Amino acid sequence: MNLLTCLIFLSPLITVGNALKCHVCEAANDTICKKGNPHLREVDCGLEDTTFFWFCLYKVIYNKNFRRHKHVYSCERMGKPAIFKNLPQCQTQDYEDLVDCRVCLTNLCAFPNSSTLENSSYFLILTLFLFNMKKNVLFM
Repeated sequence: MNLLTCLIFLSPLITVGNALKCHVCEAANDTICKKGNPHLREVDCGLEDTTFFWFCLYKVIYNKNFRRHKHVYSCERMGKPAIFKNLPQCQTQDYEDLVDCRVCLTNLCAFPNSSTLENSSYFLILTLFLFNMKKNVLFM
């Protein structure tokens, strides 16, 4: 097999290895989204390019109409340059209250008890800003 054929077959394996991995789950309570539960899945978010980047999101929304919480773990993407104020992924409907909304930029990181940092919009803004600067420097 020649070198070009090897590269064609191996390139998908190499690029998937570079994709951010996040937990994905949506449930009425957080116990359903614990490690070991089949509802919690690990997914490759996708590859970044010069126009956007991926991040992991954890949020809790309280539905005032049904008086229930919803816990969401997901892969999200944001365009470059990032919009830091009023992160769209953390917005709610009129009948909802946002209880918690956190982002992280490392593999499989969006667990509520894995961080000592509490919900902090300043930390969110700083993290996304620094990450965006790093990515812009790499792609220039």
